[in-house]
Amino acid sequence: MMQAVVEEQLSGDVSVIRPPMIQPVDGWLESVWRQQVEAGHLPLRRLLGRVAERRLWMKVIQEDMHGQGGFSLIQPAAAAEQALRARQQWLMWGGDAEDKSQRHHFSFDNDCATFERWCSEFTAQLDSNAWATRADIYRSLLTVPIESKISIVLCHVLQLPPLTHQVLNHLGLLHQPVAPETELFDPLVTKKFPSRRAESMAVAKWAAQRHRDNAGSTAIVLLDFNRDRPELEYQLRQEFDCLGARYAALPVNFSSGMPLSKTPMFRDALMALRVASAYDSVALLRSEVLALLRSPFLHGGEDLDGIALLQLRKACTDLTSEHIDKRDLNHLAETFAPEAHLTQVFKTLRTDRSTRGKRLPSRWLDVIRSVLRLWQWPGRAALDSLEYQQFERLEVALDELVMQDCITGELSFQQVILLWEQCLDDRVFQPKTEEGAVQVFGPQEVVGLRFDALWICGLQSGLLPQRPQLLPFLPNWLQRHLGLLNSDSVALEASAVALLNSFRATHGEVRASYASEHEGLEILPSHLARPIASDDSPTQQQAPKHWPEPSPLELLDEGNVVVGDADIQWGGGASLISNQSNCPFRAWVSHRLGPADVAAPVFGLTPAERGNIVHDALRFTWEILKDSHSLRAMNATQIESLTRESTERAVQALERRAERRHCNVRKRVGSACLDLEIQRVAALLNSWLELEAQREGNFSVIEQEDSHELTLGSLILNLRPDRIDQLEGGRQVVIDYKTGAVHRSSWLGDRPSDAQLPLYALLNDSVEGVAFGRVHQEGVEYVFLGEALGLGGKELPLEDQVKRYEVAPLESWEELRRTWRGRLERLADDFVRGHAAIDPQPQACRYCALGSVCRYAQSPELTEEASTDLGGGAS
Repeated sequence: MMQAVVEEQLSGDVSVIRPPMIQPVDGWLESVWRQQVEAGHLPLRRLLGRVAERRLWMKVIQEDMHGQGGFSLIQPAAAAEQALRARQQWLMWGGDAEDKSQRHHFSFDNDCATFERWCSEFTAQLDSNAWATRADIYRSLLTVPIESKISIVLCHVLQLPPLTHQVLNHLGLLHQPVAPETELFDPLVTKKFPSRRAESMAVAKWAAQRHRDNAGSTAIVLLDFNRDRPELEYQLRQEFDCLGARYAALPVNFSSGMPLSKTPMFRDALMALRVASAYDSVALLRSEVLALLRSPFLHGGEDLDGIALLQLRKACTDLTSEHIDKRDLNHLAETFAPEAHLTQVFKTLRTDRSTRGKRLPSRWLDVIRSVLRLWQWPGRAALDSLEYQQFERLEVALDELVMQDCITGELSFQQVILLWEQCLDDRVFQPKTEEGAVQVFGPQEVVGLRFDALWICGLQSGLLPQRPQLLPFLPNWLQRHLGLLNSDSVALEASAVALLNSFRATHGEVRASYASEHEGLEILPSHLARPIASDDSPTQQQAPKHWPEPSPLELLDEGNVVVGDADIQWGGGASLISNQSNCPFRAWVSHRLGPADVAAPVFGLTPAERGNIVHDALRFTWEILKDSHSLRAMNATQIESLTRESTERAVQALERRAERRHCNVRKRVGSACLDLEIQRVAALLNSWLELEAQREGNFSVIEQEDSHELTLGSLILNLRPDRIDQLEGGRQVVIDYKTGAVHRSSWLGDRPSDAQLPLYALLNDSVEGVAFGRVHQEGVEYVFLGEALGLGGKELPLEDQVKRYEVAPLESWEELRRTWRGRLERLADDFVRGHAAIDPQPQACRYCALGSVCRYAQSPELTEEASTDLGGGAS
């Protein structure tokens, strides 16, 4: 605008020109107020910033809650923000806190009456401390006599609050605003896209092409800036190839910037300060500890992916509880990363006393700086452009705290860090970008600017014009009487029309678009739009243009994997054969390559831990009982005492195993959780022993989890059956405990899905039966194969037990064992030969973690029904 005025004057016959004074309305009015104060025409007052004003509202609200007795707010900070906005809007739109006729309407509603009480105390605090808000200084300017009025011209000002308009009229000769003509509005042609992503992709492609072609200045307007910015920024980075190492090279300027507290550098600084402030407490937030371990700004240049820090992160993740005891954190840090910078920081914080007590915010500045130096923030030896621009704002951001002394009084270190975070929330970081960059604005920020091309995103119903929305704390009648913009649909309509007319008048090419659907719901266009079908809607995410074209799909015969020396004897457990049977590929990856499966954190005991408690409790029980005679000789009270003692021993064994991994189960899940688990498992064992006592004949437990070797071809398997019972006559039955669902079918067929018990059946010739002992809350039972085992229920002949699952009849136990040996040796031979085909059995993929490797779920020959059966594991 300045350039246009100067050029116009230079075109005339003048040798000297005086450039006009062009300023934002609020900035100019504030400077006039300061001049009047300095001249002695107005009393000396301090203009509160938004943070200080919000803190004063919070103080008023909290004191009011204490004084009212019993009255309490769940979110006083949110109430303070709403109260701040309500008073500001009330005064700026012509309200008067001294007008009794207006204040009378507050008494008809409890919320409004409460706000009126807060407002009186807030005003009293302002007066007693010589403070003022922006609305107060505008009202004070109306009392200043003006001898000579200057000429004031409003340029591209579409809407002013009545108080601002009144003050401008008082201070000068206000000329009619320079605005576009307001003839009958012609709806804006608006492209319709199927989704917000498709809309953002099209806009980003358009802007990037204009930038590459040097087609003139380009701007994008987001009618819902906060909602649409992340998606648009991602698509712009995709188009400009700025997602990786060139992240800081994006030639796009976002006008609204980002709160300084949300930038990675200051976010991690606040996190480090919060950890320091919480170090006097018992526990730290686990999420913040893990974030600290990943931060590139807090480790003094250390390798974040070094084995020590990776092990420390895993140990903290394994704790799974929301909070980590600081003593546990110190122990884990000294165990896994004793030389790490972070460990040294923890040691220093343990003895540091500088963060204790209460002080004025300004007295905490040196402590904040010293804590940040302790963490070696910002850490990196060489900051990139964006990071350096953020770092330059540190001292200015700290100065904000000094200005809060008179509002807050003395605070603890934890409170002052929260206050500083609020200050940083209100301080926007706007990175410097090249002059010819693509500009992205909110709807009001582009008013008065001029671009060769402008694209308006999100021209949908409810965004332009906005829906009327009444403010809380102000009576509805008063809002409509004063004509508050957000409460008047006619005013909102006129404001929207004026905005679009302004865009048409000041920009070269104006485009608009909207998304017709979001999360399955139809979205209607604004009635100010004339929707048309888009001819450039992308159907899918497009790769950057510099990427090579994808190669055609090449099909290869899987064959067998190269296995190396054929004379090597391979080893493993029962799971090797089960995996080879379920899916040869899973067996190859799991037992040849051996990748570690990272389990997702679980609150409480994991299923594996609960199963181990049951197994150990049963083992401890039979170590004492030893045989059926001892069991049947005990009464109910003795059995309950035994099961309770065995379960407590099992929990203790679980805790000892965890301690060897530097974990504390009791702290992770809580003593109450373990006590409940002891009660549950003890009751389960009582039911199980009742079933055991009902078995036919006598038996003795001769083995529990003893190690055995079984050779299948070149495979040597290490097997540890849960239990082997000896029946009358010397016959043996192998029992494996299960706490989940069990089926006899899993042992049979050419590819048994669970080869554990068939392998156990081959241990020696005395084994004449195998059984799953199902120990579950829904019921306890034996699921077995074999004849005359005395395990309860109706025992059918072996031929009848297996005929549902076998093609050829099996009439004897010896014949079944020979069949099992042949099948298991074939599976063992397949594994040794390197047979690793992706050939899963039904349901094998449901709990498999290798779905992202094998991609079986994307097989073109897979039916839709089969794909659904794969479950989440194969996606």
